[in-house]
Amino acid sequence: MRPFRLASLLVLAGLFGAMALPGMATAAPAARKADKDLARAAFLRGTKHYNLNEYKEALDSFKDAYRAYEEPSFLFNIAQCQRQLGMRADAIRSYRAYLREGSNIRNREDVEQIIAGLERSVRDEETTRARPPQGTLGPDGAPPSARVAMLDRVGAALASGARTALDSETTRVLPTTPPV
Repeated sequence: MRPFRLASLLVLAGLFGAMALPGMATAAPAARKADKDLARAAFLRGTKHYNLNEYKEALDSFKDAYRAYEEPSFLFNIAQCQRQLGMRADAIRSYRAYLREGSNIRNREDVEQIIAGLERSVRDEETTRARPPQGTLGPDGAPPSARVAMLDRVGAALASGARTALDSETTRVLPTTPPV
């Protein structure tokens, strides 16, 4: 009796599935059209923001467009916004996703050049960050080492009890006479 029940359930499931398929077939294109409409609206918002140099808002809109409808050109737009916002590593990933997901990419060479430039920029920034600080310049433009040397001479002169004046042009300590 059990095999009969199982077979009956499978037949019933198949019948219900067959009846549901025509409705599902028409529902899928309708849902896809609704997704495209959402994506189109988000794309238009993103384009307006981008044209107004509102890159953060444009980025959010282009992401919404891509979430609604996975069109590779949205990935390019996302990368453009990220690049404008200085988000170089994110832009590189988005440009690569665009190249990976798109077929017949007409601007492939341009995008590869943009990626190469961004990668150089990221490397340069990492190199700059890795260098030790170079110090600051004083108001006179003297490097820190010259100021330290000058302050050492002033300190030594003051420690010896001399009354001094500072000649900032030559960073020399000049003796002064006490006021009379």
